[in-house]
Amino acid sequence: MARRKIVFTAEDDGHTVRLVVEEWEGIGSSQVGPELLMDQSMMSFPVSAVEDWRRDMAVLFVERL
Repeated sequence: MARRKIVFTAEDDGHTVRLVVEEWEGIGSSQVGPELLMDQSMMSFPVSAVEDWRRDMAVLFVERL
């Protein structure tokens, strides 16, 4: 039976936000991947609180998937 892992990455440099989704699959003791599922960039928007930024990034992923 295969093991699967999905990795969501949001990189924000203050100008742009890059959203990346990768899937990894484990078969026995081998790991296959990453398979790129999404790679999108958009303009960054200022957020004062880290908690708000985290929520906004999660919403961006949900909206695009």
